[in-house]
Amino acid sequence: MVSFDCAENRIGNKMQTKFTNPRYMAYAKENGKTPEEMMEHDKNEYPGGCMCGFTLWTHAKLREFEKINPKSFLYSRLCDQKAFSSFLGCD
Repeated sequence: MVSFDCAENRIGNKMQTKFTNPRYMAYAKENGKTPEEMMEHDKNEYPGGCMCGFTLWTHAKLREFEKINPKSFLYSRLCDQKAFSSFLGCD
């Protein structure tokens, strides 16, 4: 699991600023930006929560995916993470 604190998270004693979440990278790519540019954009667009844009995008993509692949869901919960990642172009 990758967590973000506005593009910086602490691993051991080092600060990590490299984006390693493939879904976040897909989000940035869909918006025509690098992950770093997307984070900077979202910090300005959503000053109360820099991950808000990513969260909204992910939710919209989940609903879109559910319509075309309902068997990947059980009681509206995603069960097939691999299929969803593939749908997003993360493979």
